[in-house]
Amino acid sequence: MLNSSSSIKDLLRDSWVLFKKTLLRMITVNVISFLTSFILIASVLGYYFFTVLNTLYGKNQPDITKYFTLPNLIVSGIAFITLIFISLVTSISLILVAGGNYSEEKILFVFKKSLALIFPVIAVSLLTQFLIFGGTIILIIPGLIFSFLVQFAIYEIVLNRNKPLKSIRRSITIVTENFVDILIKELILWSIYIASYFLQGVGSSLIKSGFTQGIYLVIFVSVVMILLNFFNLVYHITLYNQYKNYALDKENKHPMVWGLAIVGWVLIIIIIFFGIKYALKNKDAISKTFLSPYSSKLSKTLDKNKQNVNPQTKIHWDRSEKLFLEIRKINSAINDSNQNESVEKIKKLNDENILVLKSALAIDPKISRLWYDLGSAYSWISSTGTLEDSLNAFKKAEEIEPDNIIYINGVGDALISLNKYEEAVIQFQKTLRITQKSGYAYESLGHAYYNLKMFDLSRENYQKAIEVFTQENKKGEWDAKILKIRKYIQNLPK
Repeated sequence: MLNSSSSIKDLLRDSWVLFKKTLLRMITVNVISFLTSFILIASVLGYYFFTVLNTLYGKNQPDITKYFTLPNLIVSGIAFITLIFISLVTSISLILVAGGNYSEEKILFVFKKSLALIFPVIAVSLLTQFLIFGGTIILIIPGLIFSFLVQFAIYEIVLNRNKPLKSIRRSITIVTENFVDILIKELILWSIYIASYFLQGVGSSLIKSGFTQGIYLVIFVSVVMILLNFFNLVYHITLYNQYKNYALDKENKHPMVWGLAIVGWVLIIIIIFFGIKYALKNKDAISKTFLSPYSSKLSKTLDKNKQNVNPQTKIHWDRSEKLFLEIRKINSAINDSNQNESVEKIKKLNDENILVLKSALAIDPKISRLWYDLGSAYSWISSTGTLEDSLNAFKKAEEIEPDNIIYINGVGDALISLNKYEEAVIQFQKTLRITQKSGYAYESLGHAYYNLKMFDLSRENYQKAIEVFTQENKKGEWDAKILKIRKYIQNLPK
């Protein structure tokens, strides 16, 4: 630590003088930046409203994925880059103003000056992040130290117009030569922040306890925090100005810092390489680990514990499940000799099934599983329901649980049964936006595209269905399904 370092009292005094001198201009820079960003975001949202949402709710194809077109993506990309550009210009302008060099210049002149510094600032930011992230990989602490060492690099670029590498070297030299002194002065500012957060917590506690005084305290501390952020910049620039001349005669390239960062990045590359290698080798196990719980979560709705529902609802629900079993048993035994008799038996059983499900829903109308079962019941032959009734019941189940792919697929299958193939395509795309592992969704999309005479898309989705079912076919439980879909592909027009 150099003996000529300024006292803490001098630092606080000089920072306060500079803060009062530049505060209004710093606020002006931030307001202009905010308004510019707001206008940009509003313009982009307006563009999307009139070009995407207006069409989405019109009479045209209501599949929003159709509107992720190249022009729309270009607009989004330009807007995103422009926001980054505005953020950089704002940061540089604040440093120029807070540095005192342009405290009397017009704001637009300051913005203009900041434009020439954008690419050097980007370069120094990338290099400092290289050091910090590389150091963080080595037990975190080196990354924290590197972050402390390069804190003045941005000021070297903006205020002294040094090149990126030289700015970083000078920052490291300044801090290492005065490490303890600078650290103590940093801790003073951090203690002010900690005290502010503590007071904000006190205010929140008072509000929760019913004391209205807490509101005033929170508002006061929030204002102080905003001003403290401006003071933070002025404080660090003043701190930098105290020490910047101590590194003029030193050209230390700090090989230890760069060497540790490079070692950290080598470790990152090694970790990524072996991580990808492991993932490719164990992709089935990983898929089972991360996707199976999600699938199980969706399936648990269909296996809901009936102990938690109304006892009368449970009675109806149990009866419905027995009726479904009987219906499926009769259906599996139908042949030419007993077809008429079997159909009448199914119709009679299903009429009762629909009745008991309606009775259950009259008691507990928010149970999605019951609506799904009612939709399934309506899909069987009966004298009391139609396929439209089936569709409406499935829709009700989906309305209650909109992210349940079983219910989404139920609506899609009902639409196919009603020959509403375009709507079915859109419905099954909902499932595939949630998960790419629904073989049923791909299979049903294949059916829908087939009926729309879009045979290439039909073949593509049938093939994807086979791929999904094959991945899950560890014990041969999907052999029959896979064979059935292969027959669909075989029967497609060449």
